[in-house]
Amino acid sequence: MLVLDGIFKDNIFIPDREISILDGTRATVSIGESKQETNTETALQKKAWHNFFEGIKTSDEILPAEFDLIIEKGIVFNHVDFS
Repeated sequence: MLVLDGIFKDNIFIPDREISILDGTRATVSIGESKQETNTETALQKKAWHNFFEGIKTSDEILPAEFDLIIEKGIVFNHVDFS
């Protein structure tokens, strides 16, 4: 018996390790319900974005025309230096 741990992503099973199984091999699948782990980095990013957009929505500051010009160009966040 071969037991595989892994996850489902986009409705496809992704095993935790690379395996090779011959085509036509019969299998029985047992899916255990487990508590979803919270990715703290993702949660922090989500909160930061929420705070950012909330701040934009509630701001009474009038932004200069340059702001719209910059936004129209788009932002590639992994290529931007926010420091």
